[in-house]
Amino acid sequence: MDPAIIYNTLVKARENLKVFQYDHLLRVIDSIPMSHMLGVRILKGSMIFRSRPTEDYDFSTVEELSYNKKTTSFGRAHRPGFPIFYGAIATRPDEDYLEQLAQVYSESLELIRNKITTKGEKKLTIGRWISDEDLFIIVMVFHEPFIDMNSHLRELYNKYLPYIAQFTKNDLNLKILKLISNEFVKTNILTDDDYKISSAFVESILKRSLIEVDGIIYPSVRCDGENFNIALTPKCIDLRLSLTDVITTTLYFKNDVVVSDYEKQARLLPGEKNFILKKITDPKIHLGKERTLKALEEQIIVKNQLKI
Repeated sequence: MDPAIIYNTLVKARENLKVFQYDHLLRVIDSIPMSHMLGVRILKGSMIFRSRPTEDYDFSTVEELSYNKKTTSFGRAHRPGFPIFYGAIATRPDEDYLEQLAQVYSESLELIRNKITTKGEKKLTIGRWISDEDLFIIVMVFHEPFIDMNSHLRELYNKYLPYIAQFTKNDLNLKILKLISNEFVKTNILTDDDYKISSAFVESILKRSLIEVDGIIYPSVRCDGENFNIALTPKCIDLRLSLTDVITTTLYFKNDVVVSDYEKQARLLPGEKNFILKKITDPKIHLGKERTLKALEEQIIVKNQLKI
């Protein structure tokens, strides 16, 4: 399909995704050459985090912390009936994993996402997953505001430009990928139809690639592009990732400042499918509610002083 037709169709679809047919979008995106995609290897041993809101009971199985098998709506990387595992990939693998969980918080709390001035608390259960093999991932590196903010993204983008120049001299091909990349980071989501373009792109890539693709990486819009989210196929999760650690936390937040109090944890041996969460006794990470609220107020004071 001519790149101009692809681009104009996507622009038109974006104006009214509620009425634009998903199958039509999929056919259009299927015509984008796979040679235009940027694939990278995520090395064996990489850390990926996934969180779940915690209600009145503790999770106790790997399945509960894995992907939702019954999807009934569109998401950023999935359509109804097409489950995907969403997580946050660690970009500082040498750092203690508890220090890397701010991205998970940002992705999990609706109040923090919308930066509403409020206060409260929220319980989360967070799983740390480790890749047992190298993973082959498609990277969306084309959202220009985030390229300036994220050195990892900028490096990938600069490597990509001469790569695509080998295959095409048509600037429209790059514009198409920038348009799709913007769909992965848009924030004005009114209904799940707003995810149709990005979800169709993921489905198209997964079914057409001659090399098995494990998933896709895109900048975290909730962290202003500073970190990466990852969407992985069920097959990848079932065969190439292992849940190694589980930790529960209560997040206390006020005026978009967040402090965590870790409460329970479990460590899984290879192949284990069940776990029992045990109370954390280390006072360095389990503060208790009173000390955590005090720490929250201290951080708010520091933040306000920095504004002066």
